[in-house]
Amino acid sequence: MDKLKWVVAAALGVVLLVVGGTWVYINVIRDDPPERLTFDAAEQEHGSDAGDTDAGDTDAGDTTDGTEPATDDGTPVELEGRWEVSPGSVVGYRVSEILFGQTTEGVGRTEDVEGHLVIEGTTVTDATFVAD
Repeated sequence: MDKLKWVVAAALGVVLLVVGGTWVYINVIRDDPPERLTFDAAEQEHGSDAGDTDAGDTDAGDTTDGTEPATDDGTPVELEGRWEVSPGSVVGYRVSEILFGQTTEGVGRTEDVEGHLVIEGTTVTDATFVAD
């Protein structure tokens, strides 16, 4: 019977170490995740007309209402053509995780991204992206 108590105590100790160690890692050791990626951050870093071939400041905005994207002066933005990933682009992911009962957020990012997008009219006809 004493041997059974030691086995149960050892198993309980391992569980406590795993859960406690995970808590310590998530809440004490690990750095805070980076801020969420936004288009605003890209505009601040590269300027509001980064990647734009027109001299005007574009604001394509949310066009789900069926309107055409336009610059501040109302000139339509030409979206048709082949678009390449520009140097300095960042791709990433953010997921919620549960590790041994502890809720945390997993984040990964890279600037090692290549690819292109082809738009014909209002349709994406080809897209290829590779992130290492």
